[in-house]
Amino acid sequence: MPRLMISISGVRGVYGDGLDDECAEKFAFAFGTIYGGTIVVGRDSRISGGALSRAVISGLRKAGADAIDIGLASTPTTEMAVIKQNASGGMIITASHNPGEWNGLKFLGPDGVFLDATQGAELLEKFRLAENISELPLRGAVSTWDGGNEHH
Repeated sequence: MPRLMISISGVRGVYGDGLDDECAEKFAFAFGTIYGGTIVVGRDSRISGGALSRAVISGLRKAGADAIDIGLASTPTTEMAVIKQNASGGMIITASHNPGEWNGLKFLGPDGVFLDATQGAELLEKFRLAENISELPLRGAVSTWDGGNEHH
């Protein structure tokens, strides 16, 4: 049975067994429909990070949000990048302390702080209501910023 843990601190699962590119794209789409504007995306160095980052950026763009890809960055670096870029929010692809086969998604508001319980519930509801986003066009733009680590 696939394992996907959804909590106030985000979404975590074993990549390919509960958390996959489609799930990440759908969560990013839901997040992008709520926060819109520009979303910072950072990730840790897990092997699945690149694929999940591409899926997250796709989901954000399908929601009409612009993505700023800051590449490999710690959670605090991504939090600070949201503020520095005056972004609408941020997504961090990381499973923190979990074993290497795991990965996850953490969500940040425009203040660079994790979503609270009410915001998390709204995101989960949008995720559950999103249907077949695979054919939606990419409307938002994507850019990169390699200054996150230096800024932090």
